[in-house]
Amino acid sequence: MHLFWTIRQRSLSPGLPTSVIYWIMAYFFVRYGFLAGQISATDFWTGAILGVLTVGAFLTFVPTLIIPALIRKA
Repeated sequence: MHLFWTIRQRSLSPGLPTSVIYWIMAYFFVRYGFLAGQISATDFWTGAILGVLTVGAFLTFVPTLIIPALIRKA
C-alpha cells in the first residue's frame, strides 16, 4: 500500500521505509529464530497471531474512530 501511495502521489509515504524495516525484521525472526530452532513453534505462532491482531485492531480503530473524534473535539 505504501509503495502504491508513493508512486501515485509522487512523494514519499512515511510508512514506506518503516514497512521495509518490518519485512526485514520478520525475515530475520523466521530465518534465524524460528527455522533455526531458537524460537519454539508455539511461541512463534502465538506472537505472530497476537501481533497481527494488535496491529490490525490499532489500524482499524485509530484512523477511523479515534482520530476523527479527536479532530471533532478540537
